[in-house]
Amino acid sequence: LAEFRALNPGVYFALKVESAQSVAERVRAGECDVALQFSLHPERGVEVIGSWPAPVLLAMQKDHPLAQQPVTLEALSHYPMALPEQNTTVRQLFDLACQMRGCVIEPVLTCDYFATLYQFLLNTPQAITISSAFTLINAAHAQHLVLREMGVDQLSQRTLQLQRVSGRQRNAALSPFLAFLQQRISAIAAGRV
Repeated sequence: LAEFRALNPGVYFALKVESAQSVAERVRAGECDVALQFSLHPERGVEVIGSWPAPVLLAMQKDHPLAQQPVTLEALSHYPMALPEQNTTVRQLFDLACQMRGCVIEPVLTCDYFATLYQFLLNTPQAITISSAFTLINAAHAQHLVLREMGVDQLSQRTLQLQRVSGRQRNAALSPFLAFLQQRISAIAAGRV
């Protein structure tokens, strides 16, 4: 938003953060012009302008014992896990992967506000959390965090969707903003940030 507004200072934004379940409902109801939603399936009644893989990744400090070696779900039980609430797609996929492998992970912290999980990760050297590269892209570089895949199929079933109301006429600022978002998200997905 800051990058786009620097190029287009006359544009104003109103940002609303919702659960994944509520995002498409707001779009379908016409309550927003555009939405970004982590999704496990195609959404009905919305126009999906773009979709990018958003696998569940482990996030940890760069000097964590698991930062430079292959990671299994079973190995995570030896470290303090900070997990988002169960209503998030990232947590649903993580729990599904654990269940399918018969692995029990008890989080030491559960929170629906990612900034809290992130601060816990920064202040607890052995902690691990889960997220997507989109969530932590700037923080990972700035705080020297490591994002790791686990090679578990269930953890790669999620996408980040750029959505808008089907059939609604775009206003003058919306078309260039959508093009800008597609370009920036594609660059993040390709690791070119």
